[in-house]
Amino acid sequence: MADVEYKQDIFKSSAKACATSANLAVGFDALGLAIEAPYDVVHLERRSDAKVRIAQIQGQDAARLPKDPSDNVASAVLIKLIDDYQLPYGVDISIEKGIALGSGMGGSAASAVAALVAFNHLLREPLSEKVLFDYACYGEKVASGAAHGDNVLPCLLGGLCIMDPQAQQWYRKIKVPAWSVTLVHPEIQLETKAARAALDQSYSMDQMAEYGAKFAGFLYALEHQDVGLIQAVARESFFDPSRAHFIPGFKDISRIAYEHGAMMCCISGSGPSVFALSEKPSPKMGQEMQKVFSDQGLGACVYSGAINQNGAAIIS
Repeated sequence: MADVEYKQDIFKSSAKACATSANLAVGFDALGLAIEAPYDVVHLERRSDAKVRIAQIQGQDAARLPKDPSDNVASAVLIKLIDDYQLPYGVDISIEKGIALGSGMGGSAASAVAALVAFNHLLREPLSEKVLFDYACYGEKVASGAAHGDNVLPCLLGGLCIMDPQAQQWYRKIKVPAWSVTLVHPEIQLETKAARAALDQSYSMDQMAEYGAKFAGFLYALEHQDVGLIQAVARESFFDPSRAHFIPGFKDISRIAYEHGAMMCCISGSGPSVFALSEKPSPKMGQEMQKVFSDQGLGACVYSGAINQNGAAIIS
């Protein structure tokens, strides 16, 4: 393992990392997209010993986030990194949580990535993006028991990313137009384990062939900005029907999105947030999707904005 040293003149660092939407109807565990907001912010201050301590947590679900540094993804990834590289100094961590827990918007990935990017800024020779990716995936394992990278990668790099979901030995960032994203997050929580358990079934050869064709068609459509083809291949998500019962009113929400010109509408990650991709912003789409949840007796937050093309960033 390469020698790693701290900068001599920088003792504090802060970074922000954005929400992400994974799967995108046709790319289960292999596709993820970065979104401008919401986002998490992590502040670090170097200590005089090698300990990692959580100084403060505020924001979304702050009271429910683990206070034990070994259980909180933002601190757990740094504990492992500092131990692996045998660094002499640890850090105090302050977390501003902007992404709700269990929302399907990559909250654990954002906390891990923000912590790692902020820590990387303290180092004389920054670690590579692949090293940061691997440590952030370790954070996902701490959070959910599995080291999925489909939220981590777009959070780190920005834009739309594709990866090998199993060995995670290769990944690429895909050029995507400046389209608009609408995310609607209902005030319910859906654990990743429960959502994945709903997909624990066998699929036929014909189903796998159909899925592969849709995935290939989606990638071709992105390259050629073929909106009609995206609508054709992504309208019937391969995996959403098995999970739709977790999200009250999902069918109506999907219908509304397409009526307002969405290219795709699907469950974001493991849910319960719902993701829609459009050529142009449509505030009315988000409002009407939100109303469906309201009619179900659920509050919901709407996030509308651009794709984050640049990924996590140092902010101080």
